Amino acid sequence: LARGVGAWRDAGPRASSAERTVDFATVLFVLGAIPTPAARAAAMCSIAALLRPGGLVFYRDHGESDLSQLRFAQQGRAIRRDGEDAEGRLYARNDGTLAHFCTLEEVRDYAAGAGLDVLECEYRTSSVVNAKLGLNMRRVLVHAKMRKPAEGGGEDSTLASRM
Repeated sequence: LARGVGAWRDAGPRASSAERTVDFATVLFVLGAIPTPAARAAAMCSIAALLRPGGLVFYRDHGESDLSQLRFAQQGRAIRRDGEDAEGRLYARNDGTLAHFCTLEEVRDYAAGAGLDVLECEYRTSSVVNAKLGLNMRRVLVHAKMRKPAEGGGEDSTLASRM
């Protein structure tokens, strides 16, 4: 996305809208680092604005009940802001960055608010096993694939229509 944003900005004011858009955006562990729901929604809208009709968003971020969230909760690192994170899923990492653990419903809501159709949205889980310590650590990620609707609702010939 950074390259796409840079290319979009570098195109300048005389560039056509087709030159200021991309076929797809990969959004990997981005929204979870943004502090408020309103800012996360605005970020998704900005991403959607960069897509051509039929363009795709490939999304992955930490999901609710991920090992990191459980660890942060035990360590008392939750950040609570009135009305912004009532569920207590926003945490501060040791380096000062933020980690928000999202639900499928949240991701669907951000996509809908940005005018994107959700093609896939699911939890992907895996286990990390430390045999020496006898620990089985569960990782939970949210995986989603979204598409910007084609203009006029018709078929399009972009990369998205071939995927």
